[in-house]
Amino acid sequence: AVNALLAGGAVANVVDDFGRAPLHDAARLGDARVAVALLRGGADPTIADAAGNTPLHLACRYGHDQVAVELVSRGASLAARAAASSRTPLDEAQLAGHRSLAAQLVKRQNGQDRGDDSGRGYN
Repeated sequence: AVNALLAGGAVANVVDDFGRAPLHDAARLGDARVAVALLRGGADPTIADAAGNTPLHLACRYGHDQVAVELVSRGASLAARAAASSRTPLDEAQLAGHRSLAAQLVKRQNGQDRGDDSGRGYN
């Protein structure tokens, strides 16, 4: 259904009144198949909602490993900080107790900066 909508001209990055795109919903719900279809259809893996949450923040908060790994492999940033909470996606995974997901993300950082806005790293 998602592929048909995108093929018919639907916009992958359309947002609702809260700034949430379809990719935010797929990430929150853990629907990897829909997330991949949206990404292939041009969805931006770095798009932030009104609170500054990216789809990766939501996948990490709710423990959706497969979606999180897919987002990271397609350019989602582990260093992105939500405006409302200042949390990174990795922070979300750790705070929600998703240790396995957090460990996977650390392994997949591939040199992404984990520093704060001042450029200093943190642990």
